[in-house]
Amino acid sequence: MTTRNLFYEDPYLKEASAKIIEISDQGILLDQTIFFGKSCGVKPDTGTISNEKGIANVVNVLRSDKGNIHVIDENPGFGVGDEVNLKIDWDRRYAMMKHHTTLHLISAIVWNKHGVLVTGSDITPEKAKIDFDMSRNFTKEELKEIEDQMRKIIEEDHPTSAEVLSIDEVVSTPGLIRTKNNILPKGLKEVRVVSIGSVDRQADGGIHVKSTKELGSFKILKHKNKGRGIRRLEVTVF
Repeated sequence: MTTRNLFYEDPYLKEASAKIIEISDQGILLDQTIFFGKSCGVKPDTGTISNEKGIANVVNVLRSDKGNIHVIDENPGFGVGDEVNLKIDWDRRYAMMKHHTTLHLISAIVWNKHGVLVTGSDITPEKAKIDFDMSRNFTKEELKEIEDQMRKIIEEDHPTSAEVLSIDEVVSTPGLIRTKNNILPKGLKEVRVVSIGSVDRQADGGIHVKSTKELGSFKILKHKNKGRGIRRLEVTVF
């Protein structure tokens, strides 16, 4: 039995019920979960698992072949088969969803303008970083253009959506994979692809806001030369 990922069906779920199907030294495996594990630069969710036996704080979420393993601070007496209540730290989750969608849009803007690939990203509730395989720094004019385009896209209120495609279709479609390093696990037969209106479409395992209007205001905080041909943008939405 593998875990049903409710966060893909509805990333706005703040609470849900579940059944414990396995307990190990690593943590707790559930039949379904709203807790997202680290992926695509997004940090794992935090929150609580509880029932009449007590409350456990979820401090990390590990990805496995069976499903997300919920790492807790202390087990209050949970056992396999127990029904439990799940609650995520919604403010933290929502901020990271907004920043994740933001990075997708920036990667689309930079890809369309410069044709360069992403080498890495890091997302927190406060800000996000994205690195590009780029041999020179962004100019002041290019940074302003990115900010102007982002504000326009946010105002246009593009919806987000997801679909599942075959691995063959994904690797044969230019632009669906926009990272320098191969992020697709070996043996994968299907890939989740996220679209943001007509602005962006790429392979992605993360979760997003419903539409770009939710991003609010956008700002580039820093731009850095990280060496080895890597240029970083540090941004925030608020």
